[in-house]
Amino acid sequence: MILGHPEKIVDFGHRAIHEMTLKAKAVVEVHYGEVPRRSYFASCSNGGRQALMEAQRYPADYDGLVAGAPAASWTGLFAGFLWNAQLMADPAAYVPAAKLPAIERAVIAACDRADLVPDGVLASPRTCRFDPRSIACKGAVSSDCLTPPQADALAKVYAGPGARAGRGVLRGFPPGAETGPGGWGLWITGEAPGRSLQTVFASQIGASMAFDRPDWDLRTYEYQRDQPVVEARLARTSMRRARTSGRSARGAASSSCSTGGTTPRCPRRRRSTTWRRSGRGWAARSPIRSCAST
Repeated sequence: MILGHPEKIVDFGHRAIHEMTLKAKAVVEVHYGEVPRRSYFASCSNGGRQALMEAQRYPADYDGLVAGAPAASWTGLFAGFLWNAQLMADPAAYVPAAKLPAIERAVIAACDRADLVPDGVLASPRTCRFDPRSIACKGAVSSDCLTPPQADALAKVYAGPGARAGRGVLRGFPPGAETGPGGWGLWITGEAPGRSLQTVFASQIGASMAFDRPDWDLRTYEYQRDQPVVEARLARTSMRRARTSGRSARGAASSSCSTGGTTPRCPRRRRSTTWRRSGRGWAARSPIRSCAST
């Protein structure tokens, strides 16, 4: 349990993987009579965040790192999850998963031709200006249309919490990838109001880590008032803004998406970024676009 144990936030943030790595290398040395010649770390989502934290804070631990779908900004992820959880907790505004196919079809119809290649894939989701009100119900409510509260909630999911704070820092989900296994139906909408994975994560992070209160209710969260508290308390869980630094000169790391995190870059596609370690530390090379059907 993290409640009442702030030192465990540091463990979760970065220290646990480092300590595990040191102990594992010691066990290998005792068992095999020599230290590992090469060490590699590969993981996804929070594990991807752990890989990046290793590169920043303990660059000598590994020769190579694979950071899959990294939740690099843990506090930003929390804010994004909370934003969507609050929107979908309102029964009137809740968007059932059954409506996601119609939403995605409308998005593709509105923005697919922007790249002059009508292939059912958005080349630049961020430039898509889909208005959820375009599929507002004009008669009986059905799975093919949205009520005014649902359209408003969906627009806010696309915009993200930064819009409410007058900032563009914390982006929402881009349009165009609303369907598919492990996507919006699982993470954002859930099977009923308050039943999404984002709601579960946000509730547990808020109660156990951010506010240290087992009775904390996510509906009480206000971005401008509470996010500075979250940023301060969970500062050691997110990557630092400064460039990575290190001592060793070998190894490489790569990052690829997609995940249930806050901002997938391209719907139905994968994106990878290659990291290379030099004598001065880990540095990211230009992103490699490797978008393919999933």
